Order: sequence, then structure tokens, then C-alpha cells
Amino acid sequence: MARPTLTDLSPDGLREAIEADIIATRLYNQDVPLEAHEEPDAAWSVPALGSEMRPVVARCNFEPDGVERRLDDLLAVADRRHSAFLWWLAPHHGPPDLGDRLVRRGFAEVDDTAAMAMNLDALPAEEEPPPGVRIELLDDAGDIDTY
Repeated sequence: MARPTLTDLSPDGLREAIEADIIATRLYNQDVPLEAHEEPDAAWSVPALGSEMRPVVARCNFEPDGVERRLDDLLAVADRRHSAFLWWLAPHHGPPDLGDRLVRRGFAEVDDTAAMAMNLDALPAEEEPPPGVRIELLDDAGDIDTY
């Protein structure tokens, strides 16, 4: 799914770019057949029936008065697939008590993951990377597997 290039380098723009990357890699991974859903209040996917891949929620911003219904809806999909959701929860996802609501439904925090983004044009072109660091384009499967 082709998307426009994101060019907003503000903190909110970089956050949007990070989230767009998470959605692209988790919902539209070409290695695994997924049924992707991008709805106004959530971006999520489920694997094809019979797959061992788990459903994932990559973005959500539920209205406080409808959050329980939306959680019911999404968890019913996982139940039908006999799977458990992996839920990416970011500080800007909502409502603010969503993490507590997920815990009450049996979710547990597995890991705290950091993300980063920056304007690569701001890197000085003439500066060499530190010793032991290589920056190079990986564009074939062998290079990516080695990485």
C-alpha cells in the first residue's frame, strides 16, 4: 500500500512517522498473509486462519464512552482465531486509562520498547561514523539476514 512520504520533522511529525512504520511493518508484512484493518480509531491486523501469527493492534484512540465496546469487538476477533492480541500501546493512544483497561482484561506488559526518528538531512555529510559503525543500504535478502 503506497503512502505519501512524511516530511514533517516536528516532534509530532516524527512520532507520526514512527507509528506509520509500526503500522506498515505489522499490518502489511508481505511475508505473512494478514487481514489488515485501518479504522478511524484503530489500526490492527489478524493472520489468515490457521496461522500461528498473532493478531496485533498497532494504533488505537478509542472514545472514552465506546472503549469497552471496541475492546469487546477486537478481542472477539482474536477469540474466533483462537489467538491472543499483541497490543502496541503508546503514550498518545487513548483513552488515558487504556493500559489499565487492558490489564483488567488479562493483558500483561511484555516489554517496553523505544523508538527513534530524526532528520537524516541534519547529519553532517563529511563526518565519519564512530569506529565500528557502518551505515549502508541493505537491499537484498542476504544482507538483511546477515544484519
